[in-house]
Parts: sequence; C-alpha cells; structure tokens
Amino acid sequence: MDTLTLLRPSEEYASEVMAYRKEMLQNGDSFDGCAGLETVESYAQWADFENRLKGQYGDSYAPTEVFLAIR
Repeated sequence: MDTLTLLRPSEEYASEVMAYRKEMLQNGDSFDGCAGLETVESYAQWADFENRLKGQYGDSYAPTEVFLAIR
C-alpha cells in the first residue's frame, strides 16, 4: 500500500507541480483545490499564495494552508 505524505510546497516539487498544471490544462480538467494553479505561468507565482490570492480576492480573501500530497 502506498503512503501519502502532506508537505508544504517547496522548490523541490516545482517541476512536478507545473507538469500537473500542463496535463490538467491539456485535458480540460477542473483545478478545484489547486490554489489558483490554472491562473499562473510559473511555480514561483503559484507559491506566492498570500500576495497573489489577497490581490485577487481583496477583502474577501481568507488565509489558507496549501499542502502537496506526495506518494
């Protein structure tokens, strides 16, 4: 049985995150729960959750925690 570990996003997984983004876009899949991954062009942009999402949602922004599920 595979074990999943939840980790905070780090540069170590940047290429995997962006490959996931590319595959999701190619397949027209939903990005629910991906912290706006569909709206960015780089891992660094995506990982700047606080500034990017606060700018996008203004006063409606609610701070969240983002984790990667690693097998």
